[in-house]
Amino acid sequence: MNQKNTIIEKDWQNAYKWQFQAYPFFTSVYVAASTQKIDSKYSIFFDDAINYFHDGNLILFKKSGTILKVGSRIIKETLMGKTEYLNDLISLQHELENAIKVCHIARRNNENELGKWWDKTESALFHTTNLLFSFDYPFDNFLMELSKKRPNDFHFLINKINDNQPSFMTEAVTYLYKLNKKNKNFDVIFTKFIKKFSWLQNTYSGPSPLTISWLKKYLHNLKIETSSSSNKKINVKLSRDYGSLIKLARTAAIVRDKKKELLLVAVDLMDAWLKNICRQHHFSYKCLRWLTVDEIKNLVFNNQTSYLAAAEKYEKNRRRFGLMFSPGYIDVSQKTWEQVLSINNKRDSEILHGVSASPGVYTGKINVVLNAQAGIKNFKHGEILVTSMTRPEFLPLMSKAGAFITEEGGISCHAAIVAREMKKPCIIGIKNATKILKNGDLVKVDAKSGIVTKLIK
Repeated sequence: MNQKNTIIEKDWQNAYKWQFQAYPFFTSVYVAASTQKIDSKYSIFFDDAINYFHDGNLILFKKSGTILKVGSRIIKETLMGKTEYLNDLISLQHELENAIKVCHIARRNNENELGKWWDKTESALFHTTNLLFSFDYPFDNFLMELSKKRPNDFHFLINKINDNQPSFMTEAVTYLYKLNKKNKNFDVIFTKFIKKFSWLQNTYSGPSPLTISWLKKYLHNLKIETSSSSNKKINVKLSRDYGSLIKLARTAAIVRDKKKELLLVAVDLMDAWLKNICRQHHFSYKCLRWLTVDEIKNLVFNNQTSYLAAAEKYEKNRRRFGLMFSPGYIDVSQKTWEQVLSINNKRDSEILHGVSASPGVYTGKINVVLNAQAGIKNFKHGEILVTSMTRPEFLPLMSKAGAFITEEGGISCHAAIVAREMKKPCIIGIKNATKILKNGDLVKVDAKSGIVTKLIK
């Protein structure tokens, strides 16, 4: 489906950006967020999210106006002691946990049809998209302003938010360490580990099966500190009571982590369904992964063959431009995409400002990585990892890095959680960091203040 789009620059300035490995098929779980709204006054639509899929990678921009407006209301109400949004998030957490259980059952049964697991997964993930991002990025803006106006309050808040339950990645690493300690035979370690975490390296571009050689190297590279964060009391005079906001931020971190876990677990099930469809109808897997689940269903069950022609075109060109809109993505022109990209690619000064996600000061050389699997080959111990946002597949890189800098992500994002668990400096929300900073640049990362200073170009 095609649509002419007029780009108004002010609407797209300071847009939120996501960038990671992906094909349209494995992002199908989020498409409903463009047309369906959950029963919450804090819900947002994603019908203004413009996407560029290219050769297994995705760059996505979404207008920030509505998110900031809703997020500001959430923060204001929470500071007043209201818990309506918190209660919505807690319900969402339970929905995600239930969907994860259903997916694990479907995986054990080797299901290759879109059954109950798909309904639960799609519902939970598009609900998360509608609800979680209402708070995530506005909270970053709130923290950035707080760090400038009331630094004592800011550091108190960050410390309290950091004291949270371990992520699923930390649970996996801890389990791997325990297996390694108890067993001398690595075949036994591998068998037991993949029984619980075979999905760990999956991405939005598809399954990534674990191998013995990969797991050995993974264990060798990991130097994560699995001890819990400090519970020392910080005696500072605060300007107000932040108890409700801390509880909300911790819950948001848990919801974000459950969202990622659910997606990674569901990827194998989605892949099995797609391969089954391709076998039954003699379609090309490489072509159909450029379509969403609903687009494929329209092709197969409603005989809408225009989708097949479109998929073949996308595969031939190795790209797809589109606005997220159920049942898939409305095609937009390359010119429209380039307009949005140029509006959001304006460069900054030699001093870059972001949000401190994990405190510390570190000086080192920059290594910009957008693809974790390709980037690990040339990444040296002690370099500073700069990326759009991290995902679980970045963990071996993060274990080698001295500090992390990301363009996007909230205080509860993957980079922030892992940085705090590894006790490494991390600054998030530095717009266009992957464009401004170059490989080999020597910089000082002051994650206490959220500032990166270029020392050598």
